[in-house]
Amino acid sequence: MTFTDRMIELAIAMKSAGVPWQPSAGHYVLDQDRVVQRASPFQEHVYFVLNLPHFVKLAGGVDAFVDKMVWLPTWEQSRQVLRDAGMTDQCLQSILLEKNSIARQEELVTLYELILDRFGGASLSADSPNLAV
Repeated sequence: MTFTDRMIELAIAMKSAGVPWQPSAGHYVLDQDRVVQRASPFQEHVYFVLNLPHFVKLAGGVDAFVDKMVWLPTWEQSRQVLRDAGMTDQCLQSILLEKNSIARQEELVTLYELILDRFGGASLSADSPNLAV
């Protein structure tokens, strides 16, 4: 999986906005603090957490891991965050169609923008969608 610069920018903003994250195996993370010394098999400083205890140990504990890493949610993880925040699938579908996100291959960017909007962060976009549910 590759994360665009835009996705990474939005993920950093989501972290700053306080989007809740409970780290677990199966999450992608951006290692901004260079905790992991080995090269990433994905893209620079992006890792897939397969062995959470290993990453937690490298970071110096769970709280340090959460502080030092930036969660890069997958499509399904992003959908779950939005569902948990009260967004219906029908509402999301309307927004994705309105923004033509799927055809433009920017569905995950749109999901990140919606998460950021839901949690009170600036969307970093002039054409932020209307999120009325």
